[in-house]
Amino acid sequence: MGSGTMPVKNYRTKKGYYLAQDFDEKIGGKFYFLIEPLLGFGNRAFFYVRKLPSGRYEVEGEAYILTNYENVKRHKNDAARKIKGKKLYYYHLDENGAIVEKELENEIQT
Repeated sequence: MGSGTMPVKNYRTKKGYYLAQDFDEKIGGKFYFLIEPLLGFGNRAFFYVRKLPSGRYEVEGEAYILTNYENVKRHKNDAARKIKGKKLYYYHLDENGAIVEKELENEIQT
């Protein structure tokens, strides 16, 4: 576990996490990259968001590289439990990493 980023077309998530699949021989072939929200003051769930020059977005959160799909399912369930009944925030960052906007998503229901 650690902080990680992922490029996405739309930074809003209805599931409360981001998941991508890829392949790399160095880590044994197929793997999954999962990003969950960070938890801050008052147990607030949030992602950092940066707008990229390409028009896409980069989201940052708690990241996991998983090679077993059973672990992916467990982490997805854990992520859903972590944010159940909470509001999800998106903290938009400028090019220097300063928060320029705090956006509140509708309450996530899982």
